[in-house]
Amino acid sequence: MPEGREGAPPGAAVLACHGHGPGKSQAVGLEHTDMPNADYALQLARRGYIVLAPDLRCFGERLDWNPEDHYACDTNLVHAAMAGWNPLAQNVWDLRRCLDVLEQHPLVDPTRMGMVGISYGGTVTLFTAAVDSRVAASVVSGYFSSWAESHKMPWNMCGSQIMFGMLGRLEHEDLGALVAPRPMLVETGTEDMLFPVAAATESVRRTRLVYGSHGAAERLAHDVFEGGHQWHGTEALPFLDRWLGHAGGSGSGPDS
Repeated sequence: MPEGREGAPPGAAVLACHGHGPGKSQAVGLEHTDMPNADYALQLARRGYIVLAPDLRCFGERLDWNPEDHYACDTNLVHAAMAGWNPLAQNVWDLRRCLDVLEQHPLVDPTRMGMVGISYGGTVTLFTAAVDSRVAASVVSGYFSSWAESHKMPWNMCGSQIMFGMLGRLEHEDLGALVAPRPMLVETGTEDMLFPVAAATESVRRTRLVYGSHGAAERLAHDVFEGGHQWHGTEALPFLDRWLGHAGGSGSGPDS
């Protein structure tokens, strides 16, 4: 909760999703790592947004004890698949319930809810924005590129980020087309070996064709920055301000 928002008119809110690591504690600034700007949930709250930053399954307070030689995301996929579940779909379901919580908050304007995330958080942001139109604006950082290209990188994917049989049938640009024409910003580091800038640039180009068909080409932005697999934030914060209206109190809304 930003300081000074109590009793104010309903304003903008952001659902902030963490990447791999300690979970929400990093996004809200309670636990620090070497990743630059990893406390983006805290940065958003300081900017005036109501922010909800949950732990995804197998992270933070939702991580059960796990042997050191077992990767929790992959082990979870094995057990989920045996039961007929998909971990990515489960997390997207959880995050849609988070949107339920936000839109019922007395200080939140439900027409001005955004969603952001880095890496794994970028995965669930892209999927959730694609299937839930309540996400009025989104920032997908360190992820939007191409599964076909990412599949070539050893150790790149995890059990929490895949759909069964998706390779060759579903691409990032397909999900981006479902987000259109709602505003979306993609962040890509030039040194991000997991999600290469060339693949990201081409996928954004293809997605912009869809936005253009809606007459909304300016609503898709691509921040290519010098750096690696990290949250940048330089263009993301003003992007959210523009499309969600100013964070605090009544604003002009996402369509202005």
